[in-house]
Amino acid sequence: STARCLAAVDVFLAEQTEENRAKVRDAYAAIPEHMRVYALGDMDRRDWPLRVLAAGPGNRYSWQDEDRTVGRKAHAAALKYLTDLRRTGCSEG
Repeated sequence: STARCLAAVDVFLAEQTEENRAKVRDAYAAIPEHMRVYALGDMDRRDWPLRVLAAGPGNRYSWQDEDRTVGRKAHAAALKYLTDLRRTGCSEG
């Protein structure tokens, strides 16, 4: 399920449409909840970039037991993180 989610992220990064975001959201939701924090292999950020990307700007997501709204800066940071991660294969770019 994690590989399918990351494949959906790749599709979204190549073509940033709401249809592709919905595919990321569905693929992310298919990852067992207890495994989501490991999806990116980054225990500092955990699954934050995936949550932000799946929600999209102006929409709500949950992070560390808080409901938050995705702002433009957070969305841009998640996009950069995921673009760097997918291009280089490591979270530090």
